Amino acid sequence: MTAGRTTQDLLKAWSLMLLSVDLFQHAIKNGVKYSIYTGDDDATTQAHIRDKVPYKVEKHSDTVHTKRSLVSKLYSLRSSQKFPGCSTLSVKVIGYLGKCFGYCVAQNKNNPQSLKTAIQNIVPHAFGKHQNCNDMWCHYK
Repeated sequence: MTAGRTTQDLLKAWSLMLLSVDLFQHAIKNGVKYSIYTGDDDATTQAHIRDKVPYKVEKHSDTVHTKRSLVSKLYSLRSSQKFPGCSTLSVKVIGYLGKCFGYCVAQNKNNPQSLKTAIQNIVPHAFGKHQNCNDMWCHYK
């Protein structure tokens, strides 16, 4: 069983994945084409859609799953990697980086270029380099 997930959670996820694929197939039969779907970061649904839908469908991740995925990857990095001369990535720092990411996404929702710039400035901001920070959430400039 997947860590932290019950059998009921797994069955629900599987059912939703099948429902998504059925929705695309039903739409095709009725002359409707969906070009984008929004989902979590589970590759199973994406793979099924790619296999069953005869045209390209772009996948978007929702904010909650994207942030959760980032934080999970940081925790994995914390436990699996040791960098010489560096302290380990603390739980507090992981939470802080996740919070900064959330601020960036919320404040730059409709501006991809600003979002890119804001995300690229998270680590410099954390290390006290504020010259490229956004005035909206950084008051150290």
